[in-house]
Amino acid sequence: MTRDTKAAIALTCGSFAILTTMAFHPTGADTLHNAGTGAPNTLARAVHALAIAAMPLLLAGMLAVTWRVWERVELAVLAFAAYALGVVAVMIAAAMSGFIATSLADSIPALSGAAREAAMQQLHYTGALNQAFAKIYVCLAGSAFLLWSVAMRHAGDFPRALSWLGIVVGVVQLVGVGSGKLPMNVHGFGAVILAQSIWVLWVAYVLTQTRATPVTPS
Repeated sequence: MTRDTKAAIALTCGSFAILTTMAFHPTGADTLHNAGTGAPNTLARAVHALAIAAMPLLLAGMLAVTWRVWERVELAVLAFAAYALGVVAVMIAAAMSGFIATSLADSIPALSGAAREAAMQQLHYTGALNQAFAKIYVCLAGSAFLLWSVAMRHAGDFPRALSWLGIVVGVVQLVGVGSGKLPMNVHGFGAVILAQSIWVLWVAYVLTQTRATPVTPS
């Protein structure tokens, strides 16, 4: 099995894992409702754990893309660095939403008075942190997709349509967050993940269909 085939498998598994996360992702209202009725927030914890597990697969897979476009080393390295930092940010966001927020929500029904109000404030603060790190991820990942796609136009034997799609996805994400028009709720972030996954899965397919040209980093 070649390096690119292994990378394609990692990208495919990571993409389907993150798509599954968004398909079953509960809202904040769902989390509070479950806590209020005594139901465990097992689904929220499970899907966020799945999302965190997907990130190393996606990062490792994109390393093969970075190698493919190494002829444009300045773009390749910058794209990988941006994506790696974005992965860290989204893992923090997932931990905030999947583990910290659920634990706080589960504790609220047993509290009253000042303790309950403090827990609610902590829950809102956790939500604000989640939103902030989600925006950081979208901006960094969008920048990485844009840089990789520009590099694809000059190296790596990638289809021109794929590079244009990556450019569009990257620009739309950056403009969406910068303009405040792209909400970081389940639907807005889900749209981001869907667009990213389409591009990544296409990349994975191309990696299995074309042969890399050996390039020695200098």
